[in-house]
Amino acid sequence: MTDRDRQIGQNIARLRGERSQQWLAGAMKERGHRWSQSTVWSVEKGDRPMRLTEALDVAEVLEASLASLTLEAGLGGWTGKMVTLVEGLQTARRHLQEAAESYDLARWKLARHLDAASDEARFVVGEEGISSYRAMADKDAIEAVRGD
Repeated sequence: MTDRDRQIGQNIARLRGERSQQWLAGAMKERGHRWSQSTVWSVEKGDRPMRLTEALDVAEVLEASLASLTLEAGLGGWTGKMVTLVEGLQTARRHLQEAAESYDLARWKLARHLDAASDEARFVVGEEGISSYRAMADKDAIEAVRGD
């Protein structure tokens, strides 16, 4: 294939890191592509070009940008470093958002359980505790609907 196909394949192998070719093939299958370990091998070697939809999904699976798949080897310097740093920030932000959503859901569940708790549980956390958790859950729900 072309030099560009080989470069894209090398970038995919670099971004895949310690994860196996089988892992990447499985992730692509989950997204509806007919990939196997040998498909990944062919793409990374540069023997098989990717379709745009495949490239977009590979970038998503590897938590990378489409641009990072196409970086030329000579762009290592500051351009390559900037792309790597931006991708790191994007990944960290995504993980932080997921953690915040998980935390909010746990708080909401706790507030709902406390709201329905028996008299014994009310004795342990007190009526004020139940009211404050309920208020936090309601506030979070309103903010989520508004998109705050």
